[in-house]
Amino acid sequence: MLHSLLLKRHFRSAQAVSLSVLMAGGCGSSMACSLDAQRDYSIAGGTLSNALLEVGRLNGCSIVFDPGLISRMHSDGVRGHFSGYDVARMLLHSSGFELVLTANGTLTLQPTDIQVKRTSAGRGV
Repeated sequence: MLHSLLLKRHFRSAQAVSLSVLMAGGCGSSMACSLDAQRDYSIAGGTLSNALLEVGRLNGCSIVFDPGLISRMHSDGVRGHFSGYDVARMLLHSSGFELVLTANGTLTLQPTDIQVKRTSAGRGV
């Protein structure tokens, strides 16, 4: 439970940082973000943040997240022919996070355990 609360607190942090394709030394801004296309990937093991940046760079996407959330997480990397979505799922498997595409086309890293609690209206006293 404490882990869940810490994740939520970090997620809401105002320190969210945009780690864009250009910061990672990626391709020009003329490339549109697309994670649907199948392509060959050869992402080496290392930090999860570097692996996610590489997925963004290869697909022309910006990924927004607080680096502190995943600073201690590592990835085994990915090799093979997959869609960008599949690679992101593989990298994030068991991390407690998922990539969510926002309305403006930015990918954000969000905890998978955020749930909306439903409350029922009580009967009048």
